[in-house]
Formats: sequence, C-alpha cells, structure tokens
Amino acid sequence: MELIHGMNTASYCIGDILIDGDGDEYMVLAICDKIVFLSLADDFTSSGVFYTGEELKEYGYKFKGQKGSLIGEEITIKRKGKSYKVKVTEELE
Repeated sequence: MELIHGMNTASYCIGDILIDGDGDEYMVLAICDKIVFLSLADDFTSSGVFYTGEELKEYGYKFKGQKGSLIGEEITIKRKGKSYKVKVTEELE
C-alpha cells in the first residue's frame, strides 16, 4: 500500500470519528482503495463527502481524541543498531 505523506487509507477504519478544524465530527462510512467516504458533519447516518488520505491530512482532519496521539503516523525506531519505519496503529498502556 502506498503511503501518502505518512497517512494512507489503511490508517482509517469504518466507524472512526474524524474532526475538522471547525470541530465538526464526521464518521468514516466506507473505504475504497485510496478514498475515504465520510458522513455529513455531525450526522453519522447520511453520506457526505469523500477524500484521499492526503487530502484529509492536508485539510486538517484529526481522529477524535487524538491530542498528542501518533496513531496513523509513521515513526522511526531503532532496534539492535538498525532503524525501522513503523506505522502506529494502536496505543498500548
């Protein structure tokens, strides 16, 4: 799967809630290849808009409750003297 500026459609799951810059909430209704289909703002039962992963990041959409979260981001870790790029999919306690 092709990464798009550190965020691709694999970062999203159906049912995720995204928040735009105005604080409106959108639910991920479907994902097809590189397109994420969202509900209407604050109306999770109606289909609304669709974007690529790159556009969602460019337009400032964030996962609900994401403050400081790395979910969906690609990070570099070092193990035994080697560096690895890893996509964060889950936070562990």
